[in-house]
Amino acid sequence: REMLAFPPVEEIKRIYQALGIYLEIPIGTGGGSAHDFNLGGFCSRYRLTAGNVVSALQFLQSDGYIHFSAEVTLPSRAMVLLNREDLYRTQLKNPDLDIIIKTLLRAYGGIFGQYVNIDEGLIARAAEMDAVKVRGDLLRLTKMEVISYLPQKKTPIITFIDNRLSDSELHISKENYDHRKELHHQRLEAALGYAESNDVCRSRQLMVYFGEFGAKDCGRCDVCTQKNALDIGRYEFNAIVEQIRTALASAPCGIGDLLRRLAPAQEDKAAKIVRFLMENGQIQAKNEVLEWKTR
Repeated sequence: REMLAFPPVEEIKRIYQALGIYLEIPIGTGGGSAHDFNLGGFCSRYRLTAGNVVSALQFLQSDGYIHFSAEVTLPSRAMVLLNREDLYRTQLKNPDLDIIIKTLLRAYGGIFGQYVNIDEGLIARAAEMDAVKVRGDLLRLTKMEVISYLPQKKTPIITFIDNRLSDSELHISKENYDHRKELHHQRLEAALGYAESNDVCRSRQLMVYFGEFGAKDCGRCDVCTQKNALDIGRYEFNAIVEQIRTALASAPCGIGDLLRRLAPAQEDKAAKIVRFLMENGQIQAKNEVLEWKTR
């Protein structure tokens, strides 16, 4: 997991250079250019794992070399391949395609010799046709090599912010690398805490994972439902849990000794909470000695 999240700096640089070769961007060129990116094809060609590649792209993006969009919707595009005379002859030979060709020419004046974005729904309304038939006719014209039609698709996009750099010019910020690594560890600890903690509201744990503190218990998750069954207020519950944790962290002991360490007025509630924590695995009993479970 560590390797996938944080490929070595040399691996990041290798992926950057492989990316330039894959997208056919010579060193010293390509600044500002955007490219469709086939992640699977790239990984297969260079024998890389998708996790390593995505992590490397994120580092390169945070250092300002590229912009990586994991999924962008590209609109449908079309281009007329024939000149006007040959296109007219095609219309005469295929009268059933005349309406779609005329609609394309009226709606998209620059469609000869270059791709333009098109809207099949708009074409369907203008031609008074069904959208499914519009797409079918566009594909038919493509097969006849009258037009080139590229239907809408979702694809990752990579944009080179600056010209492609040589290996010696490419520098990965150690400060940024270490910062992202620390954030990763913090989130990993939070995720482990979410999975293992049985005395803190699940919603609060998620808020902490995303850096939001001070949230209140949701009152609906499994932890809150079990707490509510104890008939003890949230603040009092949390205060007693903290006292129990502190006591057991300093010296594991039996249930009797533990309750005597706590305020006498809280003994009944503390006993319920200890039982709750034991049932949920936060307190372990070994030879009748209670211990606070730590990861």
